[in-house]
Amino acid sequence: MDLLNTITLTQLNYFYTVVNSKSVHEAAKKLLITQPSLSVALKNLETELQLSLFDRSKRQLTLTETGKQFYMEVTALLNHTANLEDRIKLLQKGRQFIRLGVAPMMSPFIFPVIFNHFQKAYPHIEFEVYESGVLRLKQMLKEQKLDIAFLIENESDAQLLDFTTLLKTEYHLYVGPDDPLVKLAESRPNHLLTLNDYKNIPMIFYKETSYIQAIITKYFQLYNVNPRIRLRTNQIHTIKQLVGSSAAAAFMTDKVVTPKDNLVRLLTDITFPITIVLATNKQTVRTPAMQEFIQFFENNKELI
Repeated sequence: MDLLNTITLTQLNYFYTVVNSKSVHEAAKKLLITQPSLSVALKNLETELQLSLFDRSKRQLTLTETGKQFYMEVTALLNHTANLEDRIKLLQKGRQFIRLGVAPMMSPFIFPVIFNHFQKAYPHIEFEVYESGVLRLKQMLKEQKLDIAFLIENESDAQLLDFTTLLKTEYHLYVGPDDPLVKLAESRPNHLLTLNDYKNIPMIFYKETSYIQAIITKYFQLYNVNPRIRLRTNQIHTIKQLVGSSAAAAFMTDKVVTPKDNLVRLLTDITFPITIVLATNKQTVRTPAMQEFIQFFENNKELI
């Protein structure tokens, strides 16, 4: 039996919607079909696949282990199909298009500079930019809702994503010029500040969905320290303003701090190194526009 000729995208979408809705009744309402029709469609799918996808012995509809594996495959296929539909629409309009993900903490020092140079070289390529935390961008990339994303390299993602290294940087502790820690650091010029020195000062943390924040939080937890979090935000401009007024301290990369910000970088016994990369999904077929964008970065890293 040739499954590719018997299984339709509609059937797969029915299955996907039921799993996500956790209810045939709710899925039927979303799909605008009757519940009996949807139940028959699911049973027909199992028959055609010769697989048991649902455990119907329980009151609530649950997936079998086979069903869980099939759901992962269907999710990837439907995401790819949606991506293909978008590509076809753009091709019909004669447009080259890149869906690009950029984290707020990276956008001030990566995207504007490189974008201006790239657009001069490739004015025919358009961008749709999504700004979100690294973890959310990574998920969108895996779901093929993005073509390319600026991410922080993580070896655990290497099986699903391809990386092009852009730069390596570190997150340091910054305070305002009037912060008490400045005088403390000046009084101990040959010593690094430790967590014990700054564990009680007000801190600005990134949102919990931030990858770098997860690393910083683990550091505090390692020493059983509950930081005094005054604010959580990924908006670099806001962070720099509050730190500059000595209202709080924050970990930031040197790439986002300029002399006019009037901030003080403290020498501490810990920094948080990261590698910023251009990431693509290995299952995504690279379009000419994507390839040109990646190649441009590889040839112009000195611009960052």
